[in-house]
Amino acid sequence: MTEHDSLQKIVADTKNLLAFHDACNLNYPFTEELQSFLRPKILKQKKKKTLDSSPENNRISSLTLSEIQDEIKTCQCCALQQQKDTALLNEGMGIKRPELLIISDWDYSEKKNSSGLMSNEARELLTKMLAAIQLTWEDVCICPIVKCPPASDKVPTKDEIQSCLAYLLRQIEILKPKVICTMGKASSQYLLKSDKQLFALRGKFYSLLNIPLMPTFHPALLLKHPELKKASWQDLQLIRQKIDSADIQ
Repeated sequence: MTEHDSLQKIVADTKNLLAFHDACNLNYPFTEELQSFLRPKILKQKKKKTLDSSPENNRISSLTLSEIQDEIKTCQCCALQQQKDTALLNEGMGIKRPELLIISDWDYSEKKNSSGLMSNEARELLTKMLAAIQLTWEDVCICPIVKCPPASDKVPTKDEIQSCLAYLLRQIEILKPKVICTMGKASSQYLLKSDKQLFALRGKFYSLLNIPLMPTFHPALLLKHPELKKASWQDLQLIRQKIDSADIQ
């Protein structure tokens, strides 16, 4: 047994002994330090403050879709607010419960003054992708990962995405989609809290607000790399199956 293993065993034995004495109601001075030694996870949870509990997020959690639309037009939370004249809440049906909610990266190849989330070519491809799994634009809602478009040659930073996150989460709560699909690297990595490449993330479901989420490739990327369409088609088939199973439930 190594010195490290011996030390670990002593710590474990001591912790077990103190816990036994505590259970026997022996008169120990159970200070905060001793409690932290015996139950570190409990103490950490008490001290931890979550983002959801902030006053600003509590306020946003009560907004309607129209109120969110009004707010993003005047938002000044990050540097992207310089583009707020072309801010976009969502595309697609956006009112009733969507079969599929797509959270998409902006098409970064588009010109700065474009008001659309995707180029016409990428939008046309997405229409075909949806039709392949029996969905139309009336069945889906598409939300950008950040409401204001980044510069054409830039991807939004984590801070910029974080600034918009509360609005996005509120949209999801209101819309209650059956399935979520993230399209693009930025939206997939941030919402899944992962640095893995999109190719490693796609192909399986995760959960966001207890809703199944499938990451996949952005249509703009598929136009540049058609060889990825097969993998994207596999993701779409899984999404169709998940929507069908939600209907049965």
